[in-house]
Amino acid sequence: MAEAAYVRCKDYPGIQFTKRLSRIQNETIKRAEVAAWFRNFDEAEKLFLDVDRRDLAVAMRKRLGDWFKVVQLLKTGSGGNDAEMEEAYNEVNMCRMNVFFVHVTCFSAFMKLYFPLLFPIDWQLFCGEAQMG
Repeated sequence: MAEAAYVRCKDYPGIQFTKRLSRIQNETIKRAEVAAWFRNFDEAEKLFLDVDRRDLAVAMRKRLGDWFKVVQLLKTGSGGNDAEMEEAYNEVNMCRMNVFFVHVTCFSAFMKLYFPLLFPIDWQLFCGEAQMG
């Protein structure tokens, strides 16, 4: 029924989703996939963990780019292998570096644009670069 609705709407990703869903045997995993499809990621993660499929919860969080949650999931339970942990920590560090550079760039732009407006002084006189004479 859902597939027919997606066909009528010409929603190709929806058609693919329903076909993939029909191949899943476990009803809880199906419910988790539906929750993820409708962007209820916390509920999907909970359902994956309820059926002891931490690997599916980790894969979903990786697709979302939620690397802090990936690290948290890998640390709980049996944990992940070294390659997965290294990948997650590298991505977390990249997120932190990106946030740092965004803040620095924004602050630098702010200073260049607004500082002269806030303190309108003659910088040549202030810095002693004015010609005396």
